[in-house]
Amino acid sequence: MTHEIMNSIAPITSLTHTLIRFFKSGEKVRLPEELTAEDIANTLSGLAVIEDRGKGLMHFVDNYRKLTKIPNPVFEPMNIHTWSDSFEFLFRSEFSENNWVYQRQIDSSLVTVLTDEKLFDLVMINLMTNAMDAIRQNTSDNPGKISLSVRSSTSHTVLFEISDNGCGISESQLDKIFIPFFSTKEGGNGIGLSLSRQIVRKLNGKISVKSVEHQGSRFMVEI
Repeated sequence: MTHEIMNSIAPITSLTHTLIRFFKSGEKVRLPEELTAEDIANTLSGLAVIEDRGKGLMHFVDNYRKLTKIPNPVFEPMNIHTWSDSFEFLFRSEFSENNWVYQRQIDSSLVTVLTDEKLFDLVMINLMTNAMDAIRQNTSDNPGKISLSVRSSTSHTVLFEISDNGCGISESQLDKIFIPFFSTKEGGNGIGLSLSRQIVRKLNGKISVKSVEHQGSRFMVEI
């Protein structure tokens, strides 16, 4: 649970730092007349994302404390395009600061998917955080690349895929990564992917991975 909380707080902290920079030039606070309409619009968008993620995190923690287990999902239609905009905004500053390439491809025929957005967010934030960690661990000189793909699957479900060109996962470890407390990261606690799989199961979906060591990984969530 601590792992999931930290994964949610880290991008919120990064986004907050980005918003602060809109209002400061070095150590000097910018005057109101120095702000542009774009500065204000970006600030409002960022605050809306922070509020939404904060509410989602509080909801999850509150239910976890009461039930001492993953809360039962509340299924509602989730607008895929609105969700993907907020999801990208959450990590945009980190992509920019590290000069990573982020690509997004969404099937235009898809509009909504029935899920619990708060629980779904926890899974996707964890997968994105793992992708960024994998790129940091990559020893090649290739620029970091992360992509989000959303498309219809052959089983009439929606397939969300996050791929990266990071360090990848060895074949010997690949079948263990969803086991509780097993981690490929130094200092990792092995909770994130195990909890993600439990959440996806509660969402009546499935999660899978394809990876090649030193080349990258693809995590797929089908709901």
